[in-house]
Amino acid sequence: MITNQIFTKEFQFIHNWTIGLISNLDNVGWNVTPSAVATNIHWIAGHILHDNYWHAIACVDQPSRKFQNVLEISRFKKYFEKDSDPLAYKDERPTREIILDSLSICNKEVLRIVKNITEEEFQQQTLIPNPVAKTKYESLSFAIKHQMWHNGQIAMIKRIINKK
Repeated sequence: MITNQIFTKEFQFIHNWTIGLISNLDNVGWNVTPSAVATNIHWIAGHILHDNYWHAIACVDQPSRKFQNVLEISRFKKYFEKDSDPLAYKDERPTREIILDSLSICNKEVLRIVKNITEEEFQQQTLIPNPVAKTKYESLSFAIKHQMWHNGQIAMIKRIINKK
């Protein structure tokens, strides 16, 4: 199996897992913020979206015009970028439904890019300087690991919610 086939399977797997964890919670569940973790599913889901755009699209290839026309990723930055406050802007953030739709749109674009990348391109430098990755391969690999880590947070928050 070649690298882009492995990444395609991994990105589809992690996307399905994330959606399975978050789609059955209502708006109230999305905004529960346990004091022990000081974050919530609403912020984590938006952060995953923002991070996947950054590491799996912007650092690897130019997004398609179709993607750019459908999803204006810049509107998510203020709310969900690294080091943003999970408790800030609660009433301004894109809604649960917008984030769920946007995660699926972003995943389709990631899969398009990953399916078309060559083995040689994986070793090329990222298109944008990246603090955690020098190559496109490393950037894609980090995106998957990062999302897995946040899925663990989501699962922990759901356990807390279900005990209430």
